[in-house]
Amino acid sequence: PPPPAPPLQELPPVTSTSSTTTRAATTTTTTSPNTPLTEYGLEMTDYMEMLQDECAGKRQPFMAENKVYYLVSGVEKNGNDTLGLTHPFFHDLRSRGTGIATYEGSEETASVGTGNDYSGWEWYQATKVAYGTIVSGEMRWEEPSPTRMRWRPDKIISEYELKNPYIGAGTYTGWCDGFMSWDGAPFWGWGQLNSPSKCWEHCEAEERCYQAIWEEDTTDSTGYRTQCWVGSNKMTAEPSGWTRCGGGPECNTTCYVKDMSSLAPPVTIWEE
Repeated sequence: PPPPAPPLQELPPVTSTSSTTTRAATTTTTTSPNTPLTEYGLEMTDYMEMLQDECAGKRQPFMAENKVYYLVSGVEKNGNDTLGLTHPFFHDLRSRGTGIATYEGSEETASVGTGNDYSGWEWYQATKVAYGTIVSGEMRWEEPSPTRMRWRPDKIISEYELKNPYIGAGTYTGWCDGFMSWDGAPFWGWGQLNSPSKCWEHCEAEERCYQAIWEEDTTDSTGYRTQCWVGSNKMTAEPSGWTRCGGGPECNTTCYVKDMSSLAPPVTIWEE
C-alpha cells in the first residue's frame, strides 16, 4: 500500500487592512408613453430605417424580390431613378447571358471562374412599365430625377422637389438674354417714354409680355434718347449684363422680368 500522505501544514495568519466603498449603478431610461416596447421592456428599433442611406445621384437603385427585380439602367436619360414603377421585370433565375464563359485570370488579374458572359444583358431595357410626368400650371416635368433618394433593405424612398424654373420678378442690369417678341409687338422709340416704369407698365398690361428692355443715353439731359421693347420669352437664367453699347457710362440698359410664379407652382412628391 502507498505510504500515508504527510499532514497539512498550517500557514501563518496574514493581517491586512483595507477600505472598500461600493456604489450601486443607477440607470434611468425615459420612454414616451406611446413608444412600443419589446417583450424585454426595451424600445423597439426600426432597423430598416437605421440602415437606410442617401443614394440620389450616387448609385442606381436595385431591389430583389422572390421573382421580381427592380433596377434602373441606362434606359433613363441620366441613369437616375425617376417617378413611377419604371423598371421592374420578372426573373425566373435562369441565365441571361449570351453564353457561358470561363476566365482563369492572369498575372495581373484574379481568376473569376465560370459564369455568364457580359453580352446579352440588355434584354431588360425594353421593360418600361410606368413613367410619371408632373404637370403644374403650364410646366411639365417629364421623368424628373429625385432630389433625395434613400435606399433601405425593404424599399426605396424618393423625394421630388420640383421648383418653378423661371427667374424671379424684378429688374436686372443689361439686355434680356434670349429676348424675343411676337409679330406686331409695340415698340416705343426715342423720347416716347420718359421713365423705365412706363415701359414696365406696358409689359404688365400685355398678357403676352414676360420681359421688357429699357435703354437710354444717359448723356442726353433732355430724356429724348430712350427706347422700350416688350418681349414674350420666359427667362430661366438671369441676364449676363451685356449691353448693345458695350456697357459704357453713356448707356443704361435694364431688363424687366414679370412675375411668373403662378405659371408653375412648386410641387413636392413623396414616393416609396
